[in-house]
Amino acid sequence: MTDHATRARPSWHGHSIDALADSLIGGGINGVEPPFAVEILCPARPVPALTTLFDALVGIVDDARALNRPIALSFVHI
Repeated sequence: MTDHATRARPSWHGHSIDALADSLIGGGINGVEPPFAVEILCPARPVPALTTLFDALVGIVDDARALNRPIALSFVHI
Protein backbone atom coordinates (compact mmCIF):
# COMPACT_ATOMS: atom_id res chain seq x y z
CA MET A 1 0.00 0.00 0.00
CA THR A 2 1.30 3.45 -0.79
CA ASP A 3 2.25 5.86 1.97
CA HIS A 4 -0.78 7.98 1.07
CA ALA A 5 -3.16 5.03 1.37
CA THR A 6 -1.63 3.99 4.68
CA ARG A 7 -1.98 7.49 6.13
CA ALA A 8 -5.54 7.84 4.85
CA ARG A 9 -6.67 4.51 6.32
CA PRO A 10 -8.80 4.91 9.43
CA SER A 11 -7.39 3.27 12.55
CA TRP A 12 -10.34 0.85 12.75
CA HIS A 13 -9.78 -0.49 9.22
CA GLY A 14 -8.37 -4.02 9.19
CA HIS A 15 -5.69 -5.68 7.09
CA SER A 16 -7.67 -8.70 5.85
CA ILE A 17 -8.88 -9.49 2.34
CA ASP A 18 -12.40 -8.66 3.58
CA ALA A 19 -11.25 -5.20 4.66
CA LEU A 20 -9.68 -4.71 1.24
CA ALA A 21 -12.95 -5.73 -0.40
CA ASP A 22 -14.87 -3.22 1.72
CA SER A 23 -12.48 -0.49 0.63
CA LEU A 24 -12.35 -1.33 -3.07
CA ILE A 25 -16.00 -2.26 -3.60
CA GLY A 26 -17.80 0.05 -1.19
CA GLY A 27 -15.38 2.95 -1.11
CA GLY A 28 -15.50 5.95 1.16
CA ILE A 29 -13.26 4.30 3.75
CA ASN A 30 -9.92 5.88 3.01
CA GLY A 31 -8.63 8.83 1.03
CA VAL A 32 -7.81 6.77 -2.05
CA GLU A 33 -10.64 6.32 -4.55
CA PRO A 34 -10.66 5.00 -8.13
CA PRO A 35 -9.51 5.39 -10.74
CA PHE A 36 -6.21 3.81 -9.80
CA ALA A 37 -4.01 0.86 -10.69
CA VAL A 38 -2.80 -1.98 -8.50
CA GLU A 39 0.35 -3.78 -9.58
CA ILE A 40 1.23 -7.00 -7.78
CA LEU A 41 4.82 -8.23 -7.96
CA CYS A 42 4.71 -12.00 -7.65
CA PRO A 43 6.71 -15.11 -8.40
CA ALA A 44 6.09 -16.75 -11.77
CA ARG A 45 4.91 -19.87 -9.93
CA PRO A 46 3.26 -18.71 -6.71
CA VAL A 47 2.57 -21.16 -3.92
CA PRO A 48 -1.07 -22.32 -3.66
CA ALA A 49 -1.87 -19.93 -0.79
CA LEU A 50 -0.81 -16.96 -2.93
CA THR A 51 -2.78 -18.25 -5.90
CA THR A 52 -5.89 -18.41 -3.70
CA LEU A 53 -5.25 -14.86 -2.48
CA PHE A 54 -4.67 -13.58 -6.02
CA ASP A 55 -7.90 -15.24 -7.22
CA ALA A 56 -9.79 -13.54 -4.40
CA LEU A 57 -8.24 -10.18 -5.34
CA VAL A 58 -9.26 -10.62 -8.98
CA GLY A 59 -12.83 -11.32 -7.83
CA ILE A 60 -12.87 -8.24 -5.61
CA VAL A 61 -11.61 -6.01 -8.43
CA ASP A 62 -14.16 -7.55 -10.83
CA ASP A 63 -16.94 -6.78 -8.31
CA ALA A 64 -15.67 -3.20 -7.95
CA ARG A 65 -15.55 -2.74 -11.72
CA ALA A 66 -19.13 -4.02 -11.99
CA LEU A 67 -20.08 -1.06 -9.78
CA ASN A 68 -18.27 1.37 -12.11
CA ARG A 69 -15.24 1.68 -9.85
CA PRO A 70 -12.37 1.79 -12.38
CA ILE A 71 -9.51 -0.24 -10.93
CA ALA A 72 -6.74 -1.65 -13.08
CA LEU A 73 -5.09 -4.82 -11.78
CA SER A 74 -1.93 -6.40 -13.13
CA PHE A 75 0.42 -9.12 -11.99
CA VAL A 76 4.12 -8.75 -12.75
CA HIS A 77 6.11 -11.95 -12.48
CA ILE A 78 9.53 -11.53 -10.91
